[in-house]
Amino acid sequence: MRRKFEAPSVYRSVTTLQLSFWGLVVAAAALYSVPRFMGGQWDRLDFIRMAIAPLAFVGWTMLQRTTAFDAVWPTLAQPPRTVMALFLGAVLGAVTAALALKADAKPGRVLAPAIAE
Repeated sequence: MRRKFEAPSVYRSVTTLQLSFWGLVVAAAALYSVPRFMGGQWDRLDFIRMAIAPLAFVGWTMLQRTTAFDAVWPTLAQPPRTVMALFLGAVLGAVTAALALKADAKPGRVLAPAIAE
């Protein structure tokens, strides 16, 4: 609930916010993919891994109020926006866990020994 003394946020340049949002989405993907690709370590699952950071960024901006996401999708009401972001977070968590298990199962991978109790 908005307090009476808070003024609503006004976007002065919607185009700048839209470009910022999409630029950050692309940057998040590039920060993962460029070193993997240039290092010769790219595999087919990296296409999925490359999407994790950008989608997490989108979900985070969906959950926050008054972000660049508002410039990209201004008509999306807060309740469905929140629910969509929560489901996105749950799916990303499951995908990330599955990818981690797959990476740990690669041949030649040395795993830390379990600590004996």
